This record gives sequence, C-alpha cells and structure tokens, in this order.
Amino acid sequence: MRRKVVLGGVLAAALGLGIFGVTSSVRSAEEILGQDAPPLIKLMRTNMLRLMLLRMDLNLTPDQKAEMKKIREAHKAEIAAAAKKVIEAKKALGDEVLAEQPDEQKIRAAAAKLSDAIGDAAVVMSKIVPEGRKVLTPDQREKIKTARAAALQSEQDYLKELEAK
Repeated sequence: MRRKVVLGGVLAAALGLGIFGVTSSVRSAEEILGQDAPPLIKLMRTNMLRLMLLRMDLNLTPDQKAEMKKIREAHKAEIAAAAKKVIEAKKALGDEVLAEQPDEQKIRAAAAKLSDAIGDAAVVMSKIVPEGRKVLTPDQREKIKTARAAALQSEQDYLKELEAK
C-alpha cells in the first residue's frame, strides 16, 4: 500500500512538473515560425506546421489508421529502397558541393543522380497513393487537397519574397 502511495506521489509530481514545463514552453506563432528567420526557414517551418495540423485535422478513425498501416507495411520494401536511394544521392550531392575543391561536372552528375532517385521515389508513391486515397472520406481528401494548395501558395510567396530582396 505504501509503495502505491509513493508511486502515485512520484507520478503526480512528474505530471505536475510536466504541466509546468509545457505551459512555460508555450510560444507564440511568431516565435515558432521565426518571423525574423530567412524566407526559406519560414517556408520549411510553415509547411511542417501545416502537415502536423493536417494530420490532426484529418481525424482518421482507428479503422482508417489500421488500413493505412497495412498499406505502408505492404509497400515497406519499395518505400525503403526508394528512400535509401534519395538519401544516398542527397548525401553524395552535399559531399560534392562541400568538397575542398568543388567540381562542377561532379556536382551536376550528383544532382542528376538525386533527380533520378527523386523521380523513382515519385513513381513508387504514385502507385501507393491511390490505395491510401480509397481509405479516406471525400472530406478528408478535400482537406489534403486544400493543404497542398496552401503549401504551393507558400512556395509562391517564398519566391516573391526572394525576388523582392
């Protein structure tokens, strides 16, 4: 009995500290998005925040989540292979760009390999996405469409901001 009381007290204290920690770390949208940040950083942060909000807004049912998991698992090997190629090609390009003596031909060759890897990954995803689309309701699909349009608009705004400077 005493052990339960002590554990309960420790848990309550941990939760209390956690709550205080959360409330003290709450920041404004300007702080999170970094209004003083360079345009590219703002674009990336905005899109990440938009994705997190979309995920919550879709409000997938437990059945939908289970079905999406099945789809991911069924294509796990394809997705992993495509992702590996993109990651390796991205690293190779970065290595060439940051080389002590950058070589334009090597940079272009590495960029072409990354482009090919991204294209391959896009083809893989284009075959998987229709399966996931079938799991979603029309309302959920519309929310994704709207979020994508907003992300594309953010990219256009980013370009305009760059051109204005």
